[in-house]
Amino acid sequence: MTVGTVSLRCDVGCPRHELGSRQLLGTEKPTLIRLHPAVSVTKRTRIRVVMVDASKRSHTQRFRFVRRAGGLVAKRI
Repeated sequence: MTVGTVSLRCDVGCPRHELGSRQLLGTEKPTLIRLHPAVSVTKRTRIRVVMVDASKRSHTQRFRFVRRAGGLVAKRI
């Protein structure tokens, strides 16, 4: 997706639900949504990424975190 809005929301395990949002204009490189203040992520945390493209179609992906040898890793659910 190059034009639209990306929102990051937390369903479980965060002190707040609305974590961040980013407007995509199509002319910029992909960037991260920076969270201020940072969110503490645990195995219990569940997040949702909602993407709304220029034609107003919505796409949602949900993730939970699992412990791996290197730490916590997001896994799509």
